[in-house]
Amino acid sequence: MHQIRTETIGHDHEKRILLVDDDRSMLLLLTQVLRKQRNLYLDVAQSGESAIAACSLVHYDLIISDLMMDDMNGDEVLRTLRSDESSRSKNSPFVLQSASKNALSQVDPAIGVRAMLEKPVDLVQLEELIEKTFQLDSDPSN
Repeated sequence: MHQIRTETIGHDHEKRILLVDDDRSMLLLLTQVLRKQRNLYLDVAQSGESAIAACSLVHYDLIISDLMMDDMNGDEVLRTLRSDESSRSKNSPFVLQSASKNALSQVDPAIGVRAMLEKPVDLVQLEELIEKTFQLDSDPSN
């Protein structure tokens, strides 16, 4: 059974984000930072398998995933989602993060990554990326 922790942030739940990382402290940090932003609904998955399970049930407006995890790398999660016709998040914007700049440089951008962030994540940069992603996705000209 995959465990997915859900946390409501804000009142209107306009945007839904899935945070994926096998490091609990990173998930805690990200949720604390994102609490500052209003109108977000966060789900947290601690493995690639849990992320895929969550995406089969829910459409996410953004997925932020660690690249290097024990069960499945973040780029594998993305490839699986993009090829899964039943995934409700098949086309969701996807951000990868990693402590290894070298590992990020090995990711093929053609798989559909919106952005790649190096850990420790610049929290201001992350907030700006989220805001920009939601602006791009709501712009009818894109």
